[in-house]
Amino acid sequence: MKHILILLFMTLNVSAICNAKMSVERLVVEHECEPMAVCSMHPRFSWQMSSDGYNIIQKAYSIVVCNESGMVVWDSGRIASDRSVDIVYGGRPLQPETRYTWTVSVWDSRGNRSSSSSFFETAVADWGGARWIGGGDIPFYCQYLPVFRIGFSVSLSGGKDGRVGFLYGANDTRLMSNNRNILGMAAERGTSYIEVQLASDSLRLYRVGYKPSDKAGLPLKSFAMPSGFDINRFHDVLIHSAAGHTRIDIDGHEIGHVGINPMGNGGDYIAFPVVGDVGYRLPQGCEATFRNVRIENYRSPNNILCTMDFGTVSGMRLVSPHETGALMLRRDFTVEKGVRKARLYVTARGIYDFSLNGKRVGDGFFAPGLTQYNKT
Repeated sequence: MKHILILLFMTLNVSAICNAKMSVERLVVEHECEPMAVCSMHPRFSWQMSSDGYNIIQKAYSIVVCNESGMVVWDSGRIASDRSVDIVYGGRPLQPETRYTWTVSVWDSRGNRSSSSSFFETAVADWGGARWIGGGDIPFYCQYLPVFRIGFSVSLSGGKDGRVGFLYGANDTRLMSNNRNILGMAAERGTSYIEVQLASDSLRLYRVGYKPSDKAGLPLKSFAMPSGFDINRFHDVLIHSAAGHTRIDIDGHEIGHVGINPMGNGGDYIAFPVVGDVGYRLPQGCEATFRNVRIENYRSPNNILCTMDFGTVSGMRLVSPHETGALMLRRDFTVEKGVRKARLYVTARGIYDFSLNGKRVGDGFFAPGLTQYNKT
């Protein structure tokens, strides 16, 4: 009886294997499910085979791609292969802004066949006809921008031992309450700032009121000025600041760079400094003339966000740069006839949401994601 039971058990398992069901699932193009903006003219197809049996493997496949009118643009024929990842399209040239349906058929090791279909759409072929739209001002809020450039021209009136300081990152609202930072800072107004101080022999960079160990009279970093530098003549200064990574150029030449974020420099830390309030600080008895004070985007094309006119100044002063709010662009239109197909191709310099008939389109957030705006 024991042997009979074992034989019966083996027979049942053989029967289950012979009747195993196989299917093709998770069809993707360019590693995305039903993508609607495929840029490649030779997209890659992938799929997975599923079975409720054992030792079932793919032995062959075929792919058929049809355009919107149902015409076959590629038929791979039956290919003897177990490959199911990154099969490159090999048919007629794909047309832009077109939906294609593709069907993959798979034969398994027992001769069973299963098919499944999906679709993909090609992207806009040429953005040359597109143009940026928007208002005259670029959105700018000085307390929210940690990646920027500040430029100005400056000349000191007085002896060669004089100094002139340019201030930025001042009055960061996060540093003015110990409930808004983990550094224990609760700075009074006008007591937290970054100072770039120019003298005939050196450039000193100070960080004040950002960390308990900061000292107004102790520079965070000092750099030697080029030989023959005359502080009494006009010089062009450009400060590059990217989440704490700071580089200072004078007259088109790099003087030095340093990290000044008290939390740690780079994208893995809370970003300091932001633009904040900006201004100047001069020793008693010194005057300086500032020209073309401007705040710019850090990345190309370095659009100007704000300009200021300090003129000839003395003492210390901090001001809030002129800010511009985010724009909301609207356009109303009515479609009189039935809509056969409609597609929206959209991007933005920043983040966008799109709604149609009062309903939000799509389920993504923070679109379009990381974008090189000078390219797309």
